[in-house]
Amino acid sequence: MIDERLKEIYEQYYLLVMDTAFKILQDYYLAQDICQDVFVRITSEQLDEMCGTPKELRKYLVVMAQNRAIDYVRSQKVRKEVPYYGSETHLDNEDCFERLEKAVDQRVFTSKLFADLERYRHDWYEILVRVEVYNYSAEEISYDLGIPISLVRSKLCRAKKWIKKKYRRKYEQLQ
Repeated sequence: MIDERLKEIYEQYYLLVMDTAFKILQDYYLAQDICQDVFVRITSEQLDEMCGTPKELRKYLVVMAQNRAIDYVRSQKVRKEVPYYGSETHLDNEDCFERLEKAVDQRVFTSKLFADLERYRHDWYEILVRVEVYNYSAEEISYDLGIPISLVRSKLCRAKKWIKKKYRRKYEQLQ
């Protein structure tokens, strides 16, 4: 008889309890767990007490669902998860160090390359820096330097060929 009463109460108030838990948790599956927990916690003694009026039963179930959902949220706030990396942390640190070392090597290489280009041909250096570093267009450089666009493009092409010829091996070693 108690099982039948519990079954009737469950069928009548299941959606109400689910809705109450979902509003707090914003997770359907957690709301299902809370709903199940609410109905599992109802004992035969509570059923006898609850059967006074449907309004009281409704309030009781809503309050119980709210309390269980709030308890769950509070327990999750207290529990702080810390990721476990195990021995991979050591490898990640080495990898990070290697990437940093590689970035420093590339920066030193680039600085040397630009310094050598400036000593070799200042006009090529000027055009290459404006294109590659400052992202100027050939038209802007032409206007600023007072030379034809075709000459800007030609000097840029020659500068890149010179760099490839002189620094190809060093560049490939860095990669």
